[in-house]
Amino acid sequence: MKDLITIIIPTYKRSEMLDRAINSVLNQTYQNFEILIVDDNNPNTEYRKDTEKFMKRYKDNHKIRYIKMEKNGGGAAARNFGIKNAKGKYIAFLDDDDEYLPEKLEKQLRFMVDNKLDASFSNELILDENGFLKYKKEYKKFRKDEILKYHLTEKIIGPQTFMYKKKVLDEINGFDVVPAGQEYVLMYKTIIGGYNVDYLDEDLVKIYIHGSERISTSTKKIDGERNLYELKKKHFDILNFREKEMVRFEWYINCYRYYGRKSVFYKIYYFLILLFRFPIQTIKTAIFKVNKYFNKSRYKISN
Repeated sequence: MKDLITIIIPTYKRSEMLDRAINSVLNQTYQNFEILIVDDNNPNTEYRKDTEKFMKRYKDNHKIRYIKMEKNGGGAAARNFGIKNAKGKYIAFLDDDDEYLPEKLEKQLRFMVDNKLDASFSNELILDENGFLKYKKEYKKFRKDEILKYHLTEKIIGPQTFMYKKKVLDEINGFDVVPAGQEYVLMYKTIIGGYNVDYLDEDLVKIYIHGSERISTSTKKIDGERNLYELKKKHFDILNFREKEMVRFEWYINCYRYYGRKSVFYKIYYFLILLFRFPIQTIKTAIFKVNKYFNKSRYKISN
C-alpha cells in the first residue's frame, strides 16, 4: 500500500493538547501520510498566537502542514477547509485532544483497499481526561445490507474513526455546517449517495471526555437535534414499528437533555413521557449511564 493519507486535525482553543494528537499520527505503523493542522481560532486572538507559537516546533517536519481559517467557522467548516487543501487520495480525521492507536492508518487503509470501499468506520474507546476507560463505542449489530436502516436507528458517528476517499468527500460536498450532528449527516449523505461503506471491528481511536465539557443548552443545538429527527422521519417507510420507536425515543431523550437543562418543568415533563411511553428503553438507558459512571476509572488504556 502506497496511497497518501491526509489526516485533518482542526484545532480551536486547545493548542496545549495538540502534541498528543500529532504524535499519535507520527508514530503510526503506516508512514505515507500528511498531517493537516487547521487553525480555527480567530485572527489576532491569544488562541491564534498560542497555536502559531506551538506549531513552530514542527516547521521543519515535511509531513505536517499548518493552515489557518480566515475566521472561526466551527468543526464542520474547518474540516471542509482541510478537505479542500488535502493532497491525499484518502482522508481521515482527528480532533486536537484525541489520538490514534498505532495501527489505525495501516489497518483501516488495508481494509479500504482490500474491500474496494469508498468509506469506512471503526470502534472508538471513550476515556476520561486521565486516560481511564469509560466505555467503548462499537457497532456489533451492524448489517451492511441494511446500512441506511442501521444508521437511522443506531447512528454511525465519530469522525475520528472515519476514513474516506477524497473524491467521495468532494462529490458529497463534505460536512454540512449544521448546529448538531455534522458527522451523522456526512455518513447519511454517503449512504444515500450509494457509496460502498463498511465497518472495521477494531479499536483504533481514543476519544477523551474532559471534565469541563458540558451539554449545550443553546437554541441552535436543540434546533439541530430537531432537524436530525425530521431527517430520520423521512425514511420511516423502511422502518418497522419498533425501529420507529427507537428513533422517537432518541428524540425525547434529546428533549430531556436539552430542554431539561433550561427548566425543571421540562425536565420532569420529558422524563414522564420517557418513563410511561418507553419504560424498558428508559430503564436500560439509566442502567447504562450508571455503569458508565462507575466504570470510568476501572483501568487505563495503553498503546
